[in-house]
Amino acid sequence: MKFADLKRQVIESLLDELDQHADYGEIMDSLGDKDLEGFCEELDFLLKDDDPKAKALYDTLKDGWQKEYGDVKVEKGTIDVKDFHPTQGEIFTEKSLVPFLNGEAKVGDEPSVKAVLKEDSPTIDLGKPLVVCRVGGKNYIIDGHHRWSKVCMFNPNAKMNAYIIDGDKTFKDAEDVLKFAQGTLALFTEKSPIHEQNEDDTNIYRINRSNFNRVVSDSLLDNILEIIATSPVTKGKVTDKESLCDYLWKNKQALPKPFLDTDREYMPQISECRSFRVNRYKGNLLESLRLFNRQNPKLKVVRVCESNNTLRIFAK
Repeated sequence: MKFADLKRQVIESLLDELDQHADYGEIMDSLGDKDLEGFCEELDFLLKDDDPKAKALYDTLKDGWQKEYGDVKVEKGTIDVKDFHPTQGEIFTEKSLVPFLNGEAKVGDEPSVKAVLKEDSPTIDLGKPLVVCRVGGKNYIIDGHHRWSKVCMFNPNAKMNAYIIDGDKTFKDAEDVLKFAQGTLALFTEKSPIHEQNEDDTNIYRINRSNFNRVVSDSLLDNILEIIATSPVTKGKVTDKESLCDYLWKNKQALPKPFLDTDREYMPQISECRSFRVNRYKGNLLESLRLFNRQNPKLKVVRVCESNNTLRIFAK
């Protein structure tokens, strides 16, 4: 049997278990038994299959999802980079280092690395806040792993802005959070939760020292080395390319390990949600978490309230 046939046989088990008139609870009970990868495979199947039964299950799941998660509390806050917990098992070395080392990443007109190293504990916002879910006092990253890893690599004492989903009453662990994020993105953008991977990048958790040094050496510009060597954070620690490699490797070794060893293809990819356009929240996960009523005319946003750095959207 071909792998593709076997895969379809496995994921069709959802349709075997449930009839066309299954309610939301029955569907979620079935999906709840799956790990993150299996959960994503099932969603992918429901999105792509032409079977009327699959379409009925999809519509039921989408409607129930809105009712269950439509009023999740989100706060905007600032968190030490050491207190973020990655959920993605693949964080790429090149994405974590190269944009800072070659000066491509900017904050205003200046290289981002200068802003990250301007003081011992600056608050950094690389384009937009991260999105995290707080469960059991831990801040699990949903969106922004590579923005976080960039800052961690160069200044592990920095802070970053984040949208913080209050998950204590809703989710049991990080995998539950990721299922929520993937389910929301898939159901209300109608795009597969499974994404292609870039095979050219090297996982920072698995790269050896020799290849790590090569990435640094091949990317580093002289003016960036001068910025790093003269910054308050690294002055005296970094004087040349070799000592910079030592500094970055030490920070790399101290990176918190991911809660799940999840392949990036099964992680929420916010770039897939550009169809949502809402004021300053454009392009981040909040659009799909809150404003999916555009895809569901049965629901109507009553009001949007932002006060004390807390965003609430009320729907009926």
